[in-house]
Amino acid sequence: MRAFISLNLDDEIRAILTNFQKNIKDGLGITESRKVKWESPDKFHITMFFVGDIGEDKIEDLKEKLKDINEEQIGKVSLEITRAGGFPDLSRPRVIFAEVTDKEQKLNKLSDAINKTMKDLGFEQSAKYRAHITLGRVRRDCRINGLTEITVKENFDVNKVHIMRSTLNSDGAVHESIFSAEL
Repeated sequence: MRAFISLNLDDEIRAILTNFQKNIKDGLGITESRKVKWESPDKFHITMFFVGDIGEDKIEDLKEKLKDINEEQIGKVSLEITRAGGFPDLSRPRVIFAEVTDKEQKLNKLSDAINKTMKDLGFEQSAKYRAHITLGRVRRDCRINGLTEITVKENFDVNKVHIMRSTLNSDGAVHESIFSAEL
């Protein structure tokens, strides 16, 4: 099974992000906006760890270990969506995202706990963690122009971490929560 660990968002934040995504599209204009495969609002989430392929036996181990994250006493995580960003950067993005900040540093503590759990199960994080919500991916062999810094200030809380199944099909990935643990 293909899986990842995430913080999922409520409908109110998804609606705010949908509007933010629309503002970015409008700022790009029709021609440039068509070069981007925009994420559907039902896929908006914060990836904490991309697992990739994992066997059912390891999923059961992961569920047990994620229950223990609760012992870290992280509690609810208060976050803020701040601005549009891009990987590798805003001037030549491959991925367009909403940047997420955490003034209490609980997200870093959670990321460290998840990384330790995943390392214990034999998985390594492939890149340095940067909290974000993917809004769109620039299509292969395309470059976009006109993406400017767009800011937004929205606060929200999350209090559960999820194991998500990601099933690939011809329309892209379908995400389904198969387990959640309270923080």
